[in-house]
Amino acid sequence: AAKRREERAPSALSLRATPFVWRDPSTIPRRQFLYGYELRRGQISGVVAPGAAGKTTFKVGRAICMATGRDLMGHRVWNGPHRVWLWNLEDEREEVEKTVHAFLKLWNIDPDDLGGRLFLDGVDSAHARDLKLAIEDRQRGLIIQRPVSEALIARLIEDRIDYLDVDPFVSSHSVDENSNHSIDAVAKEWVRIAQEANCAISLAHHVRKTTSAEASAMDARGAGAMVNAARSVLVFQKMTKDVAQELRVPECDRRKYFSVYDDKNNKAPAALKAEWYEFVSIGLGNGDATGPEDSIGAVQRWYPPDLFSGVTAHQLLKIQELINEQPFKARKHSASTKWVGKIVAYVLDRNLDDPSEVALIKTMISHWIANGALRTVEKMDERREPREFVEVGQWVTPE
Repeated sequence: AAKRREERAPSALSLRATPFVWRDPSTIPRRQFLYGYELRRGQISGVVAPGAAGKTTFKVGRAICMATGRDLMGHRVWNGPHRVWLWNLEDEREEVEKTVHAFLKLWNIDPDDLGGRLFLDGVDSAHARDLKLAIEDRQRGLIIQRPVSEALIARLIEDRIDYLDVDPFVSSHSVDENSNHSIDAVAKEWVRIAQEANCAISLAHHVRKTTSAEASAMDARGAGAMVNAARSVLVFQKMTKDVAQELRVPECDRRKYFSVYDDKNNKAPAALKAEWYEFVSIGLGNGDATGPEDSIGAVQRWYPPDLFSGVTAHQLLKIQELINEQPFKARKHSASTKWVGKIVAYVLDRNLDDPSEVALIKTMISHWIANGALRTVEKMDERREPREFVEVGQWVTPE
């Protein structure tokens, strides 16, 4: 019996560690980025967003930047212009085309500037249903459909595509999206396609659920294997009520704004430092007696106002002096009746009955603590109970 088990055992593998061989680092090929540091040849990247957060519109704008070679959204187009293929598996091609026209009008771009480098396909394209890189069969299990991959690689090479955008990822396969094994296989097939075609590929994904908390890359729907395989994952956030107050955006306008950050390369930035975008509505001029023109959304970079505009070094020094003179009236937490923000509001003549002003003062205090002008300490209050206070850090020296 022991002999039979030995005969059935697989042949031993021969593994060998590869030694490091020094070479002049200046001769090592550099990473081939196409757009900012999020799209790179031979790699896949991801986009994770809740519904109606601006994902699809943003990606059309990014594609136009790449096809024209112009920095129109705050990111450099490396060695552009590039040939770009947008493949939307949720919307009809005509809807994507309308969004392209909206951006061309917004940015005053002549169609000739695209140079035939922009390619569009929608869910209604004749071959859209064929873009299934993997399927699952009850008898045979997971099947990577190599004929589909090879046909796609051949088309990418023949059309010299630099960047392929697929939206959404879930429509590019028919496997259990909650299986890490299956999704890992699909993601690795997309990586192979990117490497074989020497292009960058972006895969869009929805979040699992909408919550009040900010989403992260790991909130992507289903298994996390696709996110793990991506070199960059952009996460979209709608502007929350609290952030709108902090940035002094009227409640009626906050739905026009969303932020984007790379969750694989950075932690979520503070609201003031986040990369913000604004929805704008563009009329296509296609109205007639039978109905009004189509109004299509486009996006543009939006920069929060300078919240410290008008605040002088002399005013900050006055705030420090009052904190130093009245240490027990400089509690850290805003719920306290002796909150340090009241001193700030007094010096800057701010209205603490206005929630946006309160949010602004909180941001200022956090900023001054971060740069060392103020600092937090724990000490006994008048009742000999431990509390958190704000005190002077490094004194300001106005010129």
